[in-house]
Order: sequence, then structure tokens, then C-alpha cells
Amino acid sequence: MNLFFLEPQRQIVVDVRSLFPMKVQCSHVRCTNRTAMHDTLQPFEYSVSADEAKEADKPKPIRCANIESGRSFLNEGMKMAEISKVTAELAEEIKVLSQQGLDLLSLTQDHASADVVAAITERVRNCKASGTTLPEGDIFALGALLGSQYVKGQGWHWGDVVWDFDETTAAVGVLNHDNSLFINPIGWMAEVMESEGGVGFMLNYNMVSAHQVPVCEPDSATGLY
Repeated sequence: MNLFFLEPQRQIVVDVRSLFPMKVQCSHVRCTNRTAMHDTLQPFEYSVSADEAKEADKPKPIRCANIESGRSFLNEGMKMAEISKVTAELAEEIKVLSQQGLDLLSLTQDHASADVVAAITERVRNCKASGTTLPEGDIFALGALLGSQYVKGQGWHWGDVVWDFDETTAAVGVLNHDNSLFINPIGWMAEVMESEGGVGFMLNYNMVSAHQVPVCEPDSATGLY
């Protein structure tokens, strides 16, 4: 098992790169019901930009990615998922990274999950608008913090997923109650920073809050982005 360092933070004694691949993997669906979204935005005092609205309306292919080799391809079929709990060691590392994310945003554990997601969204949106690149350590911290808000605010849980019995597809992320939906928050954070599209974290979170998400097969770990 490799050692990976996030400077200037603490040493991560797990292969974080393989556990949190910097690309979104697996079949995925997108949240596009903006009517329901606006109904849930009111309490959070948050708005979605025109670019994000356009991005949400674009048809998206089902994407699968092999992160280590850099290969990506399209796959229209459902992928089988093997889901297991994260180890106690990794759970602790996620906790540490999430706290680092809170520190970056000058927030505390007392802040509501929706407010934390809104703050993450604004930080990333501002970075993209100014052309600023987030350091890798910040991407891991904010990604872990984002995933932790689905756990805290939506009742999701962290899990380790392998698709089609192929260990090269393994990723750690958050899943809903029946493991039908999956989000790799750190990979998602990295993809958003690299893409020219909008920042859809708050949109996605609000859609989950409003129960306006697709109904997928239990234990399919279908990506929701």
C-alpha cells in the first residue's frame, strides 16, 4: 500500500489516489428538474447561474473511466457494483479531510449541511471565475467535506465500490440508503475544477433533498452528478 502526502497537512497512510480517483466513474444520471430545485432553494438563499442551468439541460452520455490508465469510454449498459464498508482507518482519514475542508471555509461542525454545500459551491465557483487553481490538498479536503454533507444531511453513507469485478474501477464515495445512487465527491470536485461547465453541487444536493432523483436499481451504485 502506497503512502500519499497532502502537504502541508498530515500524512495519509492509505493510497488516497486510488481510493478517490480524480474522475467520476460508473454509469451516472443527472439532476435536471429545476422546478423542484427552485422550490428547495428558498431556505438556502442560493441561486443557480444561467451557465449551470444550461449545463444541466444538456444530454449526458453514460461515462465510465479507467483513471489509472487515463482511458475513458462510453458504456450504455448497467454496470454491476460490489459495495463494501470503508475501513475504520479510512473513515478516520475522511473525518480529518472533512475538518480541513471546514477550516478552509472558516466553518464549523455546527453549520447546517446545506449551508456547507453552498459555501463549497461558492468557493469553487469563485475559483473558476477568477481562473484560480485549487491545490490538490484543497480538492481532497473540500471533496471529503462535500461527501460528508450527504452523510450528515441526507442520511447517506460512505462505501467502497468496485464495478464489474474490476479492481481498477474501485472508488470510495457516498451512497444512499439502498446503494442505488453513488457520488465520488473528490473525483467530482476535481472534474468540476477541470471542466468549463458550471458548479452543480448545490443543485444536486437540493434535488436529493426534494427527492427529485431517478429511481435506480438497489445496489447498482449508479452515479448521480
